[in-house]
Amino acid sequence: MSKAIFNTLHHLQRGWVRSLLLLAWMHVLPTNAQLQGVSLELGPGVSLELVAVPAGSFEQGSAETEADRSPDESRRTVTLSRGFLIGRFPVTRAQFERFALESGYRTEAEKGPSGGFGWDGTALRQSKSYTWRTPGFPQEANHPVTMVTHADALAFCRWLKSKTGREFNLPTEAQWEYACRAGTTTAWHHGEQADQATEFVWSKPTAENHTHPVASRKANPWGIHIGGNVAEWCLDWYGPYPAGPATDPIQTNPNLSDKPRRVLRGGSWLREIQHTRSAARYRNDPGSRNADNGFRVVTFQLQAPAASTSRAPSSTGTSPSSEPTQAAPPASEPSPQPKPPSAEPRSFVPPPASPHPPTAAPPRTFLRLAWVLGGLVIVGSPILALIAFFIRRVSAPSSVQRLSSMSSKRTGRAGPLSAPTPVDDGFWFTSDPTFEGTRFLYSYWLHDQLQQGHVMYQPGPDGQQFVYTGSRPERITLQAQPDEAPEAPPPVLPRYRDNDDSSPTDRLLASGPFPPAY
Repeated sequence: MSKAIFNTLHHLQRGWVRSLLLLAWMHVLPTNAQLQGVSLELGPGVSLELVAVPAGSFEQGSAETEADRSPDESRRTVTLSRGFLIGRFPVTRAQFERFALESGYRTEAEKGPSGGFGWDGTALRQSKSYTWRTPGFPQEANHPVTMVTHADALAFCRWLKSKTGREFNLPTEAQWEYACRAGTTTAWHHGEQADQATEFVWSKPTAENHTHPVASRKANPWGIHIGGNVAEWCLDWYGPYPAGPATDPIQTNPNLSDKPRRVLRGGSWLREIQHTRSAARYRNDPGSRNADNGFRVVTFQLQAPAASTSRAPSSTGTSPSSEPTQAAPPASEPSPQPKPPSAEPRSFVPPPASPHPPTAAPPRTFLRLAWVLGGLVIVGSPILALIAFFIRRVSAPSSVQRLSSMSSKRTGRAGPLSAPTPVDDGFWFTSDPTFEGTRFLYSYWLHDQLQQGHVMYQPGPDGQQFVYTGSRPERITLQAQPDEAPEAPPPVLPRYRDNDDSSPTDRLLASGPFPPAY
C-alpha cells in the first residue's frame, strides 16, 4: 500500500510540472502551416531543419558492376507516390537532449543494467557507464546522437508529434536511399570514386574513432547531409528486396533474416568507406545501442492546391521542389503500403485562422493560469517530496533483503547452456534464465587478433543474448562471472611472441582461466 501511495504522489508531482511546461510553450509551438518551411523550433536555441523531397521514381540497389557491392543490393524500380520532408541532418545531441529534458525520457541503455556499447579506445564494449550522454568519446551539441535503439528513435518521433500536431516517423529504407541519391545513379551521390567520398562522409579511415559535427562534410545535390558519421535507423525490418517494381515499399515481416533485425543505412565512423555508398545496407537487432548508431526523421506535407503538382527529380541531381503533398502515417510500427494517389489532384482548404496566432502574446487568462500552476508547483513540490521520502524509508527493503533477493536467483553453474552462434557482426548465446543479470566474460578472435570484453546477460523473449563485434568472430569463449564480484575491466591476457608457432586456440587455452578477480 505504501509503495502505491508513493507512486501516486510521484506521478501527481510530475503531472503538475508537465502541465505547466505545456501551457508555457503553447503560444510558441509550430502549426501545420509553419511546417511548410524548412526549420522547426524545438526550444530555446534548438531547431530541426527539414528538406522537401518530391515524389518520383528511382532505381533502388546497386549495379552488378559496382565495386564492393553486397548480394542484398539487388536492383529494382521504386516509386514514391508522395513527397515528404526529411531531416537535413541526423538528429543531434542538442535536439535529443531537448527531447529528454521536456519528456523525461530515458533511453534503453540508461534504464537497463547493462548500458550500451561505447568506445573504449580500441573497440565497442558494453558497460552501464555508456549511454547517449557518454558514448566513449567527446561530443558537442552539433554531433549526431548515438547509442539509441530503434524504440528510442520512435519515442523521439512521438515527442515531435506532441509538439507540432504532425506525424513524424523514421524514413523507410526506400525513402532514405531516394533522398540520399538525390536523383543520382552512381555509387555515391557525388560519383563513383571512393577517394572523393571523403569530402562527403565520415568513415573509419578519416573519422579518428569518433563522431563529427553533422554539417562538417559536404551535402548532396538536394542539400541533405547524409551518409557516414552514424548509421541511421530505418522503419523497415531487414530482408531481401522482393523482385519486380514496387510503390511505397516497406518491409513489415521481421522473419526474413537470421534474427529479426531493423535496417540501418549510411555507414558510420566505425565502418569502412564502402559502407557509405547510397545502396549499402546494414541491419541490427532493434534493441542494440551502439556508439555508431543514430537516426533522422521524416514527415509528410499537406496536399497542395490543384494548380501545383509534384515532379520527379531529374537524373542530374537538381534541387527538389518544395511542393506539399498529403498527410503522414503514424510514427509507430509500419503501416500497410499506401495506395498511389489518384491522378486527379485534390485541393486543400485551410482551416479558419485562429484568433490567437501561435506567435502572438498569450492572453491574460493563460498568464493567470500559469501563475496559479506555478504557485502550486512551488508550494506543493516540497510537501509531496517530504511525504514521498518518509514513505520510501518505511517501504524500502533492507540491504540484507536486497542481497538475499540478488543471491536467490543465482545457481552457481559455470556458464552458458548453448554454444555461441557467430553471425556477420557478432554472436548469440543462451544461458539458464536464472543467470539473467549475471556478467559474462567473453573472448574471440577477429582478423587474427584476440578481443575480450564482458556483457550483462539480458536475454530477449527467445532467451538469447547478442554481443556486437563488428565482423564475424571466431573461436568464441564465454565464462560466467562469480556472484557479487565487483565490476572490473576485461582481463588482459599475455601477449605472444611473433615467432610463436602454436595455434591461436592453443595459445588461448594455454593462458588458463580468467584471473580469480573476474
